[in-house]
Amino acid sequence: MRNAPRPHCVKRALLVLLLVLAAGAGSRPSRADRSVPPDLPAADVTRLTEGARLLFDEGKLVPGDRSERLARAVPAAAQAESLHSYDAIHYRLDVTPSRTSNLISGTMTLDLNVVDPGITQIDLFDEGLNILATRVNGVARTFSVVSGKLLIPVCQGGDCPSHGSGDPLQVAVDYTASPPTIGFYYYPRNSYTMAEPYDGRYWWPSYDLPSDKATLDVYATSPDSNVCVSNGLLLSVTPGAPGTTVYHWQETHPIATYLVAVTVGNFWQWTQMAGSLPILHNVFPEDSTKAKFDFANVPSMISVYSNRWGPYAFDKYGQVAVTPFSFGGMEHQTMTTINRSWVRGDRGQETGVAHELAHQWWGDMVTLVDFRDVWLNEGFASYGECEWREDFYGAAAYASYVQSQMTSALNSDNNLRYALYDPPSANLFGNTIYMKGSVVLHMLRRVLGDAAFFAGMQLYGQRYQYGNATTRDFQHAMEDASGQPLDWYFDEWVFDKGLPTYNWTWQSAPAGPDRRTVAVTIRQNQANAPFFRMPVEFRVQRGALPDTFVTVTNQALPIETVAFDVEGASVTNVVFDPRNSIYKRISQSAVDVPEPVPGTPIALTVGPNPSRSPVQVSVRLAAATNLPIEVTIYDAAGRAVQELGPSRAGLAALRLEWDLRDRDGRRVAPGLYFVQARAGTSHDEQSVVVTR
Repeated sequence: MRNAPRPHCVKRALLVLLLVLAAGAGSRPSRADRSVPPDLPAADVTRLTEGARLLFDEGKLVPGDRSERLARAVPAAAQAESLHSYDAIHYRLDVTPSRTSNLISGTMTLDLNVVDPGITQIDLFDEGLNILATRVNGVARTFSVVSGKLLIPVCQGGDCPSHGSGDPLQVAVDYTASPPTIGFYYYPRNSYTMAEPYDGRYWWPSYDLPSDKATLDVYATSPDSNVCVSNGLLLSVTPGAPGTTVYHWQETHPIATYLVAVTVGNFWQWTQMAGSLPILHNVFPEDSTKAKFDFANVPSMISVYSNRWGPYAFDKYGQVAVTPFSFGGMEHQTMTTINRSWVRGDRGQETGVAHELAHQWWGDMVTLVDFRDVWLNEGFASYGECEWREDFYGAAAYASYVQSQMTSALNSDNNLRYALYDPPSANLFGNTIYMKGSVVLHMLRRVLGDAAFFAGMQLYGQRYQYGNATTRDFQHAMEDASGQPLDWYFDEWVFDKGLPTYNWTWQSAPAGPDRRTVAVTIRQNQANAPFFRMPVEFRVQRGALPDTFVTVTNQALPIETVAFDVEGASVTNVVFDPRNSIYKRISQSAVDVPEPVPGTPIALTVGPNPSRSPVQVSVRLAAATNLPIEVTIYDAAGRAVQELGPSRAGLAALRLEWDLRDRDGRRVAPGLYFVQARAGTSHDEQSVVVTR
């Protein structure tokens, strides 16, 4: 659906990485020749423990792995139908949408298979319907309506059909909805249904949850002067009662109840073809010329999406323009409903048309298990807008459109911040779901690369075609296609809220003949959001030489310094994220800052932190020294557990890795540790937390 036209601070500042005067560490003495370092002084243990408290307060160390906890909060797609006592297989709707009043009436017949052999009644959602009669396997039943549920007994009197697991049953309900407050809408020029997310129950009785999809036959009676359009293919048009016609539409692919649609009006119809696929457009006769221009590119859109996501999955596509309509468009399966205002004759709403078409893949072919995952619908369709513009109008159009979505998402974030997964009910279709949801896919594409990203999209579509999926299902498809674990990405961008605010500086120094070392210090200053791990691309400008691009991984840390070497005698500028691959706020506090900072002869950084993988240890000196650099790891009691180095003399910087093992080669237990870097009498310490 498309809406209507619509730090943490640190106790000491880290020094910027200085010139590496000589590379590499010296040979390490044998373990037998080395003595155990003295314990860390008690005052340092206390100070570092207090400084590490932020890591605990941020919830990073609560029992259990965060990814596992989030996964448990999301129901698996495979479980969705088994949680209900029956599985809806096929709906038949015999309905008459009135063209003279706000009334729709008819009979709903449901074929189902029993899941729970203990089933005693068949429950259907019913909000304000006037139920006239109910039957099970053709035999009348009494019924009751309790708390929005129509309850029909499986057995009554002497009639008790077999209802073991897997047994079929048929339920029929005669009803009227007059006047429905929502779900069905009558206006002088058209009558139509619109049911997302849970409004189907206001115009027809069904098991109105998206997790239980079924096939569909619609027999709709309309005046001879009107036409009726619905889901699937039109199988027949036959005379009804005097002055009426019965339209039989059939959808043989499973459909969610919120995507079922019946629309009646005096429409002009135009059929396009996308290869062998018919595309049926329905507009008022006076809008026909505008429609032909506005919808001319729909076959190309289908081709673009099919090439990127996999073949179009249904037997037809169509659009019907209605008025008044409180939305921009609604992706009813195979027959999108759009606002008549979109038919303008200037393609001004072409991205809206592309958005609704994209839903045929993401929302209709693959449907969310429940609306906690609404971003799988709206974020995906919004990114479809970007992909259409990229393919048809070029890379610059794509970049511009993504930037506009980022700006829109930032504006919404300023007003209210929430996660994409399980948004507040009032924001189920909020701008964040659309815009940030799209940007999250843009970023994922940059993280994985085009080949893996589109392979993952196609795999996701293939796995869950005509079924239901969750965010974790999508994540696993992308992991399988790319070969990369992606918990870190989905945890921070989908299940958590907010975005990074980067404050960064850079400097460069000679690294040898016609080489420069570039050091970039990145601070994440966001509040009410996690720290983000992201690959960050830099464009390095080098005077007369062509620009070069370097990508480094910025860990989920409040501050981190990264360094890399580039060819060239000078570096004139460094650009952060030049291709706009990260949704962010950004500021740059200084460029090519002077080195060193007086009064801090040695500085130490460690990361990632917390960590369950090897910890990178970076040491920087104010100047090269003839003393070796020594790094020692202490446990929470201040006892030395491992030594790294010493390096050979003559270094101004050193980078080492702690493999989370002690002096005896055993992996250390999870908990708090301290890292000390020392060169003579100068030293610096940092806390690090080891997790399971």
